[in-house]
Amino acid sequence: MLVCSLPFRAIYFLMDFNWVFGDITCRIMGFVFYVNMYGSIYFLMVLSVFRFVAIIKPYSYVYLQSNQGAFLLSGFIWLLVLVASFPLLYAGTSQDQSGQIKCLELDLSQSSIITLNKAALSLGFILPFVVITICYLVAARKLLQLKNGQGRRNPHYNKSCALVIIVLLLFLVCYMPYHVVRTVFLEVERQFNNKDYQSCQYVELVRKAAVITHCLAAGNSCLDPLLYFFVGERFWSFWHRKKQRTLSKRINRKEKRSANATREELKEVCAQNGM
Repeated sequence: MLVCSLPFRAIYFLMDFNWVFGDITCRIMGFVFYVNMYGSIYFLMVLSVFRFVAIIKPYSYVYLQSNQGAFLLSGFIWLLVLVASFPLLYAGTSQDQSGQIKCLELDLSQSSIITLNKAALSLGFILPFVVITICYLVAARKLLQLKNGQGRRNPHYNKSCALVIIVLLLFLVCYMPYHVVRTVFLEVERQFNNKDYQSCQYVELVRKAAVITHCLAAGNSCLDPLLYFFVGERFWSFWHRKKQRTLSKRINRKEKRSANATREELKEVCAQNGM
């Protein structure tokens, strides 16, 4: 979804913020970006809850594992995010005073933008973040017990720790700065448009921060695949098989070198004895 929308955004910015792809495409581009981001957030939340259950209640986790349940839950998340993001389809193109067609711009004259941001902030970020934090605070205590009882080499301990670190980094680096700055940005722009704000330098600083955090939020699409790849059961089994094959090849090479060296030594001895 992100890759398909990036060329349209890039052309829009390269053409000095002039949209040439029509109103419908404009609406879809904004819709796709937020569906992608909040879909990722909710999948991270569900993944964290399941990992929490796997750590705290491993026997219950075994019964929860089923392909049918996974398909149903994934479908529900997609449907939920699509329906919640549906109001974004109303944000189409607009024309400025110079005649340029604008897209992907927030119409701050509508109070619904502030309301949508509050809803997205509460349900799209704060709620998942609180759920994930509670799950990992409880799970961290259990992980410490696993570490003390079974050692750091326990594979479940290592994988769970990796998941905790990666998910928290995703939220702290990609999502938290974006949602905080976006809330500040909307308020600053609203005050600036109403002539309530006098500091142009502060407004410019907030605008630059909004661009940077927007890129960080989009960066989750680059990090999510790594997360799903590294915490998967197949990756770890693949990694262990690869390490074993690499170790076997090294041993075979050493044995081959040793055998070759032995043959060379025998040839030298035979040559010296005239054999």
